[in-house]
Amino acid sequence: MAAACRPPSSDPAKVQFFRPTATARSSRSAALFDMQTLMPLVDAIQSHVFAAERIHADDTTVPVLAKGKTRTGRLWTYVRDDRPFAGPDPPAAVFFYSSDRGGAHPEQHLAGYAGLMQADA
Repeated sequence: MAAACRPPSSDPAKVQFFRPTATARSSRSAALFDMQTLMPLVDAIQSHVFAAERIHADDTTVPVLAKGKTRTGRLWTYVRDDRPFAGPDPPAAVFFYSSDRGGAHPEQHLAGYAGLMQADA
């Protein structure tokens, strides 16, 4: 039996990982991928989210390590989830990072979107 996890369970929430082993494997796995490898997946998720009739948008602050201090960045999140409306498509979320809260960022993210957008104020 592998040291990283217990035997598989039919319930994913019950799979238990040994954190140091899982972290080491994640670090090695992350080193195998670069953005060029992942971009087709990123593009597919982004296309799926923005193909929705309605999306939810939100932004939140994230701490960003800078030389000698911590700065505040922004994480922009766009979510599609049509399950409450009996939609057949799976839910998904796409995330974008920016160093500030400038309006140019969501304008760029939403440039090709033509549906309904719900956002908190």
